[in-house]
Amino acid sequence: MLFRYCFSQFCVVKRSRETVSVQVYVANLTFDLGYLEYAASLPGRGLSVTELIIIGVVVGAAAIIILIVIVVVVVKLKRKSTAQERALRRLQRQYTALEHSVRDGCKQGLISSLQ
Repeated sequence: MLFRYCFSQFCVVKRSRETVSVQVYVANLTFDLGYLEYAASLPGRGLSVTELIIIGVVVGAAAIIILIVIVVVVVKLKRKSTAQERALRRLQRQYTALEHSVRDGCKQGLISSLQ
């Protein structure tokens, strides 16, 4: 079964799945340029299109997993840092309260010794 696709003076006649006949029409003349053959793999690499798609999906999935791991690690570190900051503020408040109580105790002791 032949299929003919024409674009101005350039026609492609499809004969089978792998080969395509290319013809050029100029006025009343027809030039048969030959057959185009679709390669199932890329030249020099030997990878088919489906293999490239699979590799792309695997690489994309790996990149997404790595990104998720990085986000989780950053969130965990931020939470740990926030918890440490809260503990530091609590200790500073306790230290300040202890200073005030020592100061007040010393003041009371000084007042009682002077009387």
